Amino acid sequence: QATTGSSGGAAGITCGVHCRSCAMADQPLLARNEAALKKRQIWFGYLPLLSECVPLDKTGAPDWPGVVVNIGSGLIMGVREALGGIVSASLVFSSTGIPEITAMLPWGICMTLYTMSVGVLWYALFGRLQYGYATQQDLICILQAQMAAHAADMLRDDPGKIPATVVAIICTSAILSGACSVLVGKLGLGKYMLLFPTPVTNGFLGAIGVVVFRAAWQTASGVKFRYFYPTDWEKFCEPNNLSQVVCMLAMVCSIRQGPELLERCFPDNAVVERVGGLACQLLPLAFFYLVVAWAGIDLASLQDAGWTYPSEADTGPLDLWTRYSFADIDWPTLMHTLPAMPALVLMSVMCTLMGALAITDKFPTGPEGDPAPMETISFDTELATVGASSLLLGLTGGNLNFHKFSVIQLRLDGGTHRISVLMIALFAGGLFLSGIPIGQLVPKWFLAGLFLNTGVHFLKGTLLSYKSMSTFSWRGWQLPSPQFIIAPTCVVMAIFFSPAKAIMTGLVLSIAIFLTNSSASSPVINVASGDRVVSRSKRPFWEMRSLREEGDRILLLYLQGHLFFGSAQPLVAALNASAVDDRVKFIIISLARVPIIDASAARHLKTASDKLRQRGCEVIFCRMNQEVYNVLVAANVILAPDDDLVKHLKNMRWKSVPMAAKSSRRFLPTSPQRTPWSNRRLLRPSSKDLATSRLNVSMAPDFTLEEVPELAMPPLDVEFAAPLDLPPTPTPSIGSSASSTAIAQAATGPKPDAFCHETDALDHCDEQIVAEFCYGQPNTTDKLEPFMLAYRTAVEAPFSRLPDWVFEDMNGLPRGVMDKLRPFCQVHVGLPAWTKMSDTMNLEGALCFILKGSLSVIQYLPLSDDASLPTAEVHGFSFRQGKRLLKRYPPGHVAGKDGFFLEHSGQVIDPELEPKIVVSSKLGPPAEIWVLRPEFWEKMPVELKATLTEMLCVQFADDTQHSRLQEH
Repeated sequence: QATTGSSGGAAGITCGVHCRSCAMADQPLLARNEAALKKRQIWFGYLPLLSECVPLDKTGAPDWPGVVVNIGSGLIMGVREALGGIVSASLVFSSTGIPEITAMLPWGICMTLYTMSVGVLWYALFGRLQYGYATQQDLICILQAQMAAHAADMLRDDPGKIPATVVAIICTSAILSGACSVLVGKLGLGKYMLLFPTPVTNGFLGAIGVVVFRAAWQTASGVKFRYFYPTDWEKFCEPNNLSQVVCMLAMVCSIRQGPELLERCFPDNAVVERVGGLACQLLPLAFFYLVVAWAGIDLASLQDAGWTYPSEADTGPLDLWTRYSFADIDWPTLMHTLPAMPALVLMSVMCTLMGALAITDKFPTGPEGDPAPMETISFDTELATVGASSLLLGLTGGNLNFHKFSVIQLRLDGGTHRISVLMIALFAGGLFLSGIPIGQLVPKWFLAGLFLNTGVHFLKGTLLSYKSMSTFSWRGWQLPSPQFIIAPTCVVMAIFFSPAKAIMTGLVLSIAIFLTNSSASSPVINVASGDRVVSRSKRPFWEMRSLREEGDRILLLYLQGHLFFGSAQPLVAALNASAVDDRVKFIIISLARVPIIDASAARHLKTASDKLRQRGCEVIFCRMNQEVYNVLVAANVILAPDDDLVKHLKNMRWKSVPMAAKSSRRFLPTSPQRTPWSNRRLLRPSSKDLATSRLNVSMAPDFTLEEVPELAMPPLDVEFAAPLDLPPTPTPSIGSSASSTAIAQAATGPKPDAFCHETDALDHCDEQIVAEFCYGQPNTTDKLEPFMLAYRTAVEAPFSRLPDWVFEDMNGLPRGVMDKLRPFCQVHVGLPAWTKMSDTMNLEGALCFILKGSLSVIQYLPLSDDASLPTAEVHGFSFRQGKRLLKRYPPGHVAGKDGFFLEHSGQVIDPELEPKIVVSSKLGPPAEIWVLRPEFWEKMPVELKATLTEMLCVQFADDTQHSRLQEH
């Protein structure tokens, strides 16, 4: 047990004394080279390794104590599975109460043992879990019994064909289930089967519990039940039948209460913990035969009294393939049952996945000997492995199989290697080959007790499933989640109808509850007002004040989730409520978290948008994916998309490449090795005497920089490149796709109603607010300073250069400072849009003074590629290059301030993590930028340094103030 626990992935706990177990806990799971132990995968599974088959010591020899533990655990589990196989066969052949099918029980037990031996052996050879196995389960047997009963009802005029037709139904269901499992696994659809609603699964198990519960009472009493009561009370109350019912109830009490009583009598006893449950199952049977022997009753008398099933001629294991003939199959009846098989196929696939999921949840890591103990199990491969065994069994006269939760118990008992699973297969195969008439030795009440215990287990889990759900308060009462109603409804439907109708009812209820909840919850997750949130484009303080006063005319709505007909009504109500105040003139709808929208929701959006536009309120959409955009355009919700949005959507899917190591980053430009500057001070005097340092151009350092009329740029990278035949300003704006020229465009065309990002939409709206309330009214224009009006002229078409005196007045600089600064700067005139200044000019620690155009400060991010997410557990995540706009600076501002201060203080963590500066396509490029590098800063007079340092501190504070308001 200690060895098993440590190899199961639990945290190691040392005992403080040197012992073999603690020494092994410090060793890696694989003592040998992992590459040498790599498993070889085939189309339906894996080939086993020696380390998986038997426990090995450090020398590679068999660990015989571990081998003995595995063999013992496998034999004990083999006895349990053999009893479970008898129950499964009884559920198919004796739960219907039809004599022709009930007489097939001995053959059914033989088929079950064959299915168990082949299915367990198959997984022991090709399965991924070295302690796992697959075999027949009770759930599918109930569905097969329902189909068998339906076929018998159709053949009531020709009962001789019932047995062979029932065999054909079982084998056909196994073939179809196996083929579908393999197909689903090979198509990679296994993970999607887990999306089946849990309440429906709970309800279906409850429905199966009802059928099993009813079959138990019918089997014990020999009387048919209608719904939940016997059809013949007089026969039910006969002493012989009541005696069997009492034995059944006593056995259920032994199964459910016996293990707990044994643990109280023998606390902390490992043997009792392992075999106590099995002993409590077999004890009533042993006691029964002791009483029968003491009373001198023979097996023939028990058969005559109806306590056991009648005996048939034994032909050995070959009876599985020789008793029934193809000629006796009624093919029309078989074809008539095919429509009922999809539910069985669906449940078999789901049970395989849920079984694998439950096992790996219990044991996240593999045991000792596993070549890849931390590997995530592939559900698709599990489906292919189990499906292939079901296909083989169906073609050879067996039944379908899938994972069982008893695998967990096997590993807890010490069965960690394939040899323990092989013992289960050998035990079942031995019983199959021996031809022992188990069907005549097991009394009916014993099988009924196993039925009843299974039914109680299913019903208890279903009716108590509300404990794993949330609750809500209603008039002081704590009630379970509305989804819980699905489970009891399925139980009621199973009582009066069938499990198939129960599961269909559960699905309908689940969909109805989902639609109701979706309709009740609003897709609007956040609302922001324009006076509290602005775009990422920097604006001067006087424009920001106008936005603070009049920005509440803008509302920004963030949506989330799938927009469909159920959620459209709450969205329309939210839009109408947002514009109830006539002061609201702009409503921006962010669709960043909306993966898809259906036609009904688009139609409702169009109706609501048209009404708002008639009231003078612009409705603007932004940040949508290609699919959402196509739906909105098709529904005429979007009529005039912004040019940048169209270009973005045409190239939305970038090439996905694996994220490279730090030493080989492909999309982050490498920087030269930086030597830290020790004791660097911003206001340190130059190397010349301080007394001779004056604010005079003639006293400047001995160097000059020629004005660069136009920088010769290398080819632009593809992610920033714009088509060369496009105009230099695709969408002129004040840092967005809508500037003051957008207002001019309104006279010739419609205003854009869809943008690439929230910041572009906010720029569009903010510009109109600023144009009207800051510059468009006489009472406000009279209060503006001359430099403010000159700034406005520079950022309006045709986008002139900002005069030096305007730059100085905007930033509180003395007149003439720009003339004295110019000799220390590298002046770039005519920089085209999309110029990557950080990559082509090495701007580490440099300041960029903007006189014309605008600069974007961009951070590169590795974004997860959505296409890789469904297969992340197998292939890992892949990443693509992404950009995030941090801030956009118009003329009159300085970019690169944070890098400048960090460079001088020597506190840059990694130059590759610093934001990049790019010439924006907004505000009318080509741009004019003055670049002041750190080495030239050192040569400046201290008085000029002091003046600029004060300006930089004020701009830094202004940037911080803007960052608190900008959208994120």
